[in-house]
Formats: sequence, structure tokens, C-alpha cells
Amino acid sequence: MTFPLLPLGGWRSATASHSFAAILVAALVTLAQVARLEPAVPLADAHGYASIAFDIHHHGTFTDGAELNPWPRADPPPGMFVAPLYPAFVAAVMAFDPGLNDTLTCTLKHRKRWREAGCNNDFGLLIPVQGAVAAIAAFLVFVAGRVVCGSYVCAWLAMLLALTTGKYAQYAVQFLTEILTFPLFTAFSIVMVLAWKRQSPWLWLAGGVLVGLCTLVRPSFAYLFYAGVVFAPVGLLVAHRGRLGRPALLTSMLVLGYGAVIAPWVIRNATLLGVVGITSGYASHELAYRLSYNAMSWTEWLVSFVYWLPDFGDSLAAALFDPSLYERLSFDHPDSYYRAAGRYFYPQTLAAAGGQSEHLAYLIREHMLAEPFKHIMVTFAILWRGLWVAKYWGLIAIICFVPAAVMAIRRRWSEAIVFALPPWYMAGFNAFVSVNVARYNLILIPCLAIAMAWIITRVAANWKS
Repeated sequence: MTFPLLPLGGWRSATASHSFAAILVAALVTLAQVARLEPAVPLADAHGYASIAFDIHHHGTFTDGAELNPWPRADPPPGMFVAPLYPAFVAAVMAFDPGLNDTLTCTLKHRKRWREAGCNNDFGLLIPVQGAVAAIAAFLVFVAGRVVCGSYVCAWLAMLLALTTGKYAQYAVQFLTEILTFPLFTAFSIVMVLAWKRQSPWLWLAGGVLVGLCTLVRPSFAYLFYAGVVFAPVGLLVAHRGRLGRPALLTSMLVLGYGAVIAPWVIRNATLLGVVGITSGYASHELAYRLSYNAMSWTEWLVSFVYWLPDFGDSLAAALFDPSLYERLSFDHPDSYYRAAGRYFYPQTLAAAGGQSEHLAYLIREHMLAEPFKHIMVTFAILWRGLWVAKYWGLIAIICFVPAAVMAIRRRWSEAIVFALPPWYMAGFNAFVSVNVARYNLILIPCLAIAMAWIITRVAANWKS
């Protein structure tokens, strides 16, 4: 199910011409968007990542950062609360930019009082470097559109629609993992489409490498790999009519690629900290905050589908319902489920579990499995909250995605199905185990942009006819 290629002097010259033009447009638009944004001083999660980068640069040690330990310290201990790739990326930029080091020294120390302390938010080389990464991420949406739709028109529309969100530029001026997640995850999705179509072992190996890199940015992507190892062989067995040889080889290459990327970090953690894993404490922390929402009443659950609509949902809920039915759904209310998690639920369950090492198993056993139906139903509400990437853009995109997905399934449009599965799996997984803010689901942007582009081209084609 593809669109005809545009004739520009042969396939190769067309690809080169369109690709050059697309990366130029992506760079210029992203540069213009970044130039209009004020760099964000690292707070909350960003403060943690930036402080770890600071420790790497100054002490050569990957630590747990300022969020878990007093900071700064002369000799910080090693840690593994978060995945390593983004803090290491920032530390690498710091090695080439002494000014960035000076700025972080001040802003990390004073945090919200950085202006009063005379700090600046000029993060030097980091902003253009992250801007370049953002431009690459936007260009990869063009590549994805070309691979999925088989059309330059669809590819151009998808990239331009993705750029209109402004999200790639927005995260180029922040200290958050999304800036690396954008290109790595889109590249992974593209490679898996090609791997499925061509059945090439080297493409499956590349897919393993890319999902491994995604995991070293955000550890939750490990569960995408686990799902792939379970479900990919099933699809491959069906495609190969029950013959085991090729499916076993391709799955093995996926595992090999992932293992080659992850192994050095896991070995470091095992030898240095005695923990065989990618992170420690992060998963139970996220799950505790998610489980706090299982305490919502069924009336609150129904109201959440109004309250968590993008932008206008809170005001619409205020017009329709009593405040007691939606106040605890916010992040800011003193009695919200989110604040209750940090104030009560997380420390209480940590103490009941007997320590960090037993916390995750305790939460799953005593809270998730104790009310599985409630957890699943609340997951649908939490998923709803996280879908609206770029607010109204996300609302329109989801409306377009539904008929595009139905058509893809009916016509067995394998490129679209394979490309859409990873981000939608992660959206569901994020809702199952975390508070699932829209930031976690920005990886849906390429998939949604392609769906909108496809709908636009179909409407245009039908209108012309």
C-alpha cells in the first residue's frame, strides 16, 4: 500500500534531492524555533540529569546526582538511579565548553533562586548541539514517512507536521532525555520496518543496537525489548509458515545487538555496586507514584476522561462537576494523588518493603496484583491523559490516527503497523507503570504525523477525483 514515487531523474537522484532538501528545511526550521526559546534552567528531573553530568565531568564518576544525595560533594559515590546516556552526553559537551561548566556550577547550586544569585542561563555549546540533534530527529520523520507511505509527498507533510509541534526545538533547550530519545526511537522504528520487510539479519541486529541505546537513555525501553523478544518470533513464525530457522536467527540478532549495547553498563553496575541491572530504585519510584492513582473513586475515574482532555479539560470539568470530583486529579492540588504519592505512599511502601531492593516486588505483590481490575481500568484513564502530545495538535492527530489505523489493519499495511506498534506499546506501558505525562509519549509524534499526512493525501486525492 504505497504512493507513486515522484519522478526526479531516477529513484537515486530523487532520494538524494529530497533528502538534502528535507534535512536543510528541518535544520532551518529547528534553528529558527530554538532561537526564539529561552534555555530552561535545570529543575526537578532536569536538575538531576545536569548534576550527574557535572559529577562525571568533575569527578569522573556516574552518580545518583543531586536528587538523591547532598550536592555538591568533594568525592561523590557512584550510582545507577537513572540510565547513563544523557548525562554522559551532557558531560561530553562540557568537556569542550568551559563556559557551560561555569553556568552549571551556579545554576545547580542556586536552583530556583538562580536569577537572584546572578547566574545566567547561557548554556553555550549544549544548545546548538542539541538543536542539531533535534533537526536530525525531524529529518528522520521525513525518512519514516518515505519508508511507511512510499511517497515523498507523505514524507514532506509528516516532517512539516511534526515540526509544527515545536517539541523537538523545545527539548533542545532543556536538560531532559527526550532530545536523545527523539532520533534514537524514530531510527529504531524505521529500522524495524525495514527489518520486517527485508528479513535481513543485519537490520535486526541494528534494531537491537538502537533499542539498547534507547534503554540507556530511558530504562523503560528495556520492556519494549522484552516484548519484542516475546512477540517478534511469533510474527516471524507466521510469516515463515512455521519454519524455525529464520525466525530464530533474526530474533537472536535482535538480542545480540541489544546485549552488546547494554552489557558494559550492566557489568559496571554489577562489579561496582553489586546490582545486576540498568538502574536501581527508578522503577519502584515510578510505579509507586502510578499506584497512588488506583485510590481514585469510580466517579473520579469517569470525570478524569473530561478533566484530562488537552488544555480545556480542566475548565470543562470545572463547569460540569463538583470540585471534589476532579481536584485530586491535578498535579498541583495539595491533596492530589500525585502529591500524596510523594508525601505518603512512596515512603510508607518503601518502609513496609524493608528497603529499596525489595520495594518493586512489594508494590507489584501487595498493590498491583491485589487489585488487578482496578489497576487495568485506571491504566486506561492514565493512558488518556498522556496521549495529548502538543495539546490540540495531539487531539487532531489522534482523530486522524484512528481511521488510518483501521485502514492499515484492513489492508494489511505492514509498514504502518510495524512502525506504529513500538510507540503505542510504550504509551500503554507508560500508563501501566507511571504517571504517564504527555512528555513520556512524545515518541508518538512521528507515527501521528504520518497518519495525518496520509489522511491529508487521501482526502486530496479523493477531492481531485
